[in-house]
Amino acid sequence: MSDIWGDPWKKNRKASTVELAKALESQVGVTVSTDTIRRTVHRMGLYGYRPRRKPLLQPRHKQDRMAFATTNQSKDVNFWNKVLWSDETKINQFGSDGIQWVWRRPGDEYNEKCMVPTVKHGGGSVLLWGCMSSAGVGELHFIDGIMDSNMYCHILKEKMLPSLHALGRGAIFQQDNDPKHTSKFTTEFLTKHKVKKLDWPSMSPDLNPIEHLWGVLKRKVEQHRPKSINALKEVILEEWRKIDASVCLELVHSMPRRIDAVLRNKGGHTKY
Repeated sequence: MSDIWGDPWKKNRKASTVELAKALESQVGVTVSTDTIRRTVHRMGLYGYRPRRKPLLQPRHKQDRMAFATTNQSKDVNFWNKVLWSDETKINQFGSDGIQWVWRRPGDEYNEKCMVPTVKHGGGSVLLWGCMSSAGVGELHFIDGIMDSNMYCHILKEKMLPSLHALGRGAIFQQDNDPKHTSKFTTEFLTKHKVKKLDWPSMSPDLNPIEHLWGVLKRKVEQHRPKSINALKEVILEEWRKIDASVCLELVHSMPRRIDAVLRNKGGHTKY
């Protein structure tokens, strides 16, 4: 049967068993139950998973990612050790926005250890900018209000430059292509302070090791369950400072593998 209905599955990996049954019936006139289809795909080694959520890549994005990977594929860890990686993120007071899973037995659904607490109106969150290098975490800044180019340049002056200078001569600054980062005002600021920038492809969070560092930080913060926004900020700072430099070193030294993955996937998404 796998040979008969292979075409509907190949055309639409998101097709449900009901949709596959209808497609099979319309193409070859064979009527089968959804249970039969489910057993068949399991025998083929296929199981249902929640799809990975990744930014939509247009052809031009893939081209830019390939160009970046091709240009930097020969760079070793000594080059990446000179880079100061930066990014912004949001941390919620009461855990992640994403889907969470929990291991439990029947009847344990109301056990506190098996529940995710919620608060009316969401409980609040904080926005922050941070940076890191292979030497460890850099400065962290909490963003109050809506960040524009003026606020971003203030962060660069007060937080980024000290971290960049700490890396010594030849240090390189990485940022994504958010409009605030590429504005004329920001560009003039970086030029004035003679900041060497890393050319960066759009839609490439998988190439930025600090994305994984945010994940480390968020998991540590969630364990505290802070009761207020001020407490949340204190916990974030505490856990940020406790991140061992070896964690950052390992993430930065994954860059050759990340670049190789982009090349192998012809500019497409990677596992990172």
